[in-house]
Amino acid sequence: STDELLGALMQAGIEVEEEHRLSAALQGVRLGVLEEITPLPGTAGLRLCRVSFGSETVPVVCGPGHPLETGWVVPVVPAGTTLPGGKHVEAKPVAGQDSRGMIGLDGEMGLLARGTGLQHWDDAALAGKSFVDVADVGDEALLDVSILPNRPDCLGLIGIARECAAALNCEVVLPA
Repeated sequence: STDELLGALMQAGIEVEEEHRLSAALQGVRLGVLEEITPLPGTAGLRLCRVSFGSETVPVVCGPGHPLETGWVVPVVPAGTTLPGGKHVEAKPVAGQDSRGMIGLDGEMGLLARGTGLQHWDDAALAGKSFVDVADVGDEALLDVSILPNRPDCLGLIGIARECAAALNCEVVLPA
């Protein structure tokens, strides 16, 4: 669990500077149906999306980094939300278009273990629901750690994993 991991990090002398419990931090992210996607002329691939939450439709300007399709149900970070990692989403004009949020990519929302792409669903009945209820975020957390000069072995994730495994009496599974 996250609490056991925090204890193991403390035991290893690794300071946790920030802790974001993703189920709480992402509670405001809602699922919306992409009703319309329009390229914005004169921009580097920006698109204006009309996103429906069931009871309301909002404009969201998004970049060209990921493919989007009309009908997809995607996570939308509403204006006024601060994401884990500190990014604050504001309602503001982008390329002359009103934008009241952003499409939530995994990496931006702190879900690094799931990839850095875009999760999407095909069930329009999910519109308006909280992302954390549908995506089953569970006990996931985003931790920002500080490594002291006397612990160069923990400057990478594998070193931190070895220390935690030793403290928790479990095995490290290295990536392929």
